[in-house]
Amino acid sequence: MRSRFKFLLVTFTACAAFASPAVGQQGWYIGMDIGPSLVPEAGLFVSDNDWSTKCDLINNPGQIETNGGCTAQPPRAEWGNEVAGGMGTLGGVAIGYRASWFRVEAEYFHRTATYGDPTPVRIGDLVTLEKADQELEEVESRINGLIGHGLFANAYAEMAIASDYAAYAGVGAGVTAVSVDYFNRWKRNDDPSRIDTFDDPAMKARIAGTTTIGTGRKSDLVFGYQALAGLDRALSESVSVGIKLRWTMLAEFVDEAEYVQLRSHESSVGRGERIVYRVVTDDLSAFGVTLSLKYGF
Repeated sequence: MRSRFKFLLVTFTACAAFASPAVGQQGWYIGMDIGPSLVPEAGLFVSDNDWSTKCDLINNPGQIETNGGCTAQPPRAEWGNEVAGGMGTLGGVAIGYRASWFRVEAEYFHRTATYGDPTPVRIGDLVTLEKADQELEEVESRINGLIGHGLFANAYAEMAIASDYAAYAGVGAGVTAVSVDYFNRWKRNDDPSRIDTFDDPAMKARIAGTTTIGTGRKSDLVFGYQALAGLDRALSESVSVGIKLRWTMLAEFVDEAEYVQLRSHESSVGRGERIVYRVVTDDLSAFGVTLSLKYGF
């Protein structure tokens, strides 16, 4: 993230070196933008503090006497996958000040995104991996959608390229309140004979077909940078319209929640603590193309 911002800063400085007084009224202005956006593939990294199926006191209340391996908290279970990129929308409002070739603004923007299909889940811990081919029949993890509310400070260098036209490039930094619709599901095998976790046929039958489900809207406040460029055409001394390109990059997203159900019971293993999973994403960036309108006053 830091290296990306250095690149944006160098780009802005280069643009400023060739800037000239732009078309449009000097002083304060308000702006509005709206248009579509593209979101790239996003990586999901998930973990939880669950105990193994054998050590679940709710499903296996007699395990303390029969299994001496359930006396200490095991390492966190880990898994991950990717979800395909998709489409979204972006709209914003800004108030700024223009002085010759330079302008600054405070901007609020709202973005949405719908992601594509997920790739197969990769299990990252040995305990869960050993169950993947027998106890676990289906594993899903995906993001369905995203909503973001961003507040950024932007700086632009502008250059007049004709009597009524001005090109510009800029950089911005700020924070975005992001929420994503996350879903994961772990389904146990319906056939008890396929389950090797237990030797006891009664216990095999007890966990057969049970599911673990985590779903809901996860939220985080994340820092971000953006690069902006565009072309404006003056309609009058105070009004201009144009096209703006925007590339927004956000820092890592993290949130936690309890399961809706864990092996078909509450998000607990009967040990006095709640079972919580943590969702981390590595890329919630977006590229947008918007129509823009500015009014100077």
